[in-house]
Amino acid sequence: MDEQTFVLEICSLLDDEWNMRRALEKKLPSLKWEEGDSSWGKVRVWGKNAQFHVRIYRYEPPGTFRLTIAIGQGVENVEQAYKDLRDAVLQALDGSICEAPEPQPAPDAERLTAREIAPGRKRLAEAIGED
Repeated sequence: MDEQTFVLEICSLLDDEWNMRRALEKKLPSLKWEEGDSSWGKVRVWGKNAQFHVRIYRYEPPGTFRLTIAIGQGVENVEQAYKDLRDAVLQALDGSICEAPEPQPAPDAERLTAREIAPGRKRLAEAIGED
């Protein structure tokens, strides 16, 4: 079986590559961690070994980070390995999973007729001294 890849959006108070890399190196020392030479707020940090590849990416602030976890061949329980890596990354970055908000229906706007609006306009005109 080929590698399996999982992608999700995460939130973290850490927002620079150097601090993220240091935190991840401490929490997941079995992966070799690197950081990108990014500009304009772009963040790229990744770690890998023979079985796993973890990548954290954000195009520009503010915003969420995209966490990508790829799990290679030979891993017995892929789902558990993914959950363990995901949880370790979130703990290292003091982060959380960011869920997209559910679309909410727009409230029905109350439609007023011209007759209903006219008295209000007249009172406003009188209040500001216009006739």
